[in-house]
Amino acid sequence: MNVYLDTVSRLCRDVDTPNRSTRDFIERVATGWVDMATKRFLHLPSFADGGDALQALANLIDNTRHTGEDDIELYFGEPIAHGSFKECYDLTPEYIIKFCAMRNPTLDEQSILVSAAEHNMKHFFVPSFYIQLPRAIDSKYLDKDDDDAEVYDPDTHQWTPNLDWVDNSQFTYICIQPRVEPLGDSEENAVQFHIAPHLWRDMFDAIPELRNENLNDWAALDGACLNWLADFGYYYGLTGLERLRDFCETFGIWDLHAENTCHLIPSVSGRAVPAILDWMSR
Repeated sequence: MNVYLDTVSRLCRDVDTPNRSTRDFIERVATGWVDMATKRFLHLPSFADGGDALQALANLIDNTRHTGEDDIELYFGEPIAHGSFKECYDLTPEYIIKFCAMRNPTLDEQSILVSAAEHNMKHFFVPSFYIQLPRAIDSKYLDKDDDDAEVYDPDTHQWTPNLDWVDNSQFTYICIQPRVEPLGDSEENAVQFHIAPHLWRDMFDAIPELRNENLNDWAALDGACLNWLADFGYYYGLTGLERLRDFCETFGIWDLHAENTCHLIPSVSGRAVPAILDWMSR
């Protein structure tokens, strides 16, 4: 057995679940997780921590505590953070797990990663493994936001179900990513082009690769974190910045602020590489 398959097998070996469907799901998670780590030169999940994480996920799906309701905290502790459509939890010391609600544009997020790979730009993004949950998991922190669950029909004077409404309080996907630290929110690091285009001169002065560029050609990076963008230019040069700009413009990536950008440290190179952490955040 090769190292890849042996790692997957050992991660799943001690996971205990009475349900075959849960077992199959856990094996797919382990396979995707190890595949992502291998292809992007990341640390492989350890057998102890990775096995414990997979067991916690299996317990959550099986609702082993029989509480009558889902409570992710029982299995993964308190969330690290949550946005409008996601909750983020510790998975292992090297990885985190994000639970994605129905309203999260998960398929679009995956599609962008596919397009990035096709354009030889996947290294611009934090490695991410997505998989659909075998059942919906209830959220504790996201708003249900059910004001639009029904619509009023003026002809019948009745409220009827809104077929376009999607419950935001249930998770349908998970995403596993290596643990990184967002740069942190700082108004000083972001200049919005459409609000203060004259301040973009400061950005260009701070990024040597852009000093001779036309300001108006770079509006696609509106609101980007300037410190991160400067590091990106230092690491990838003008050509890399141009590719980033064009890709963001083509695929509508518009919010590269400090909370959505980071530095990723691959295990092989040991260098801190600027990367996009969240490309369709809400």
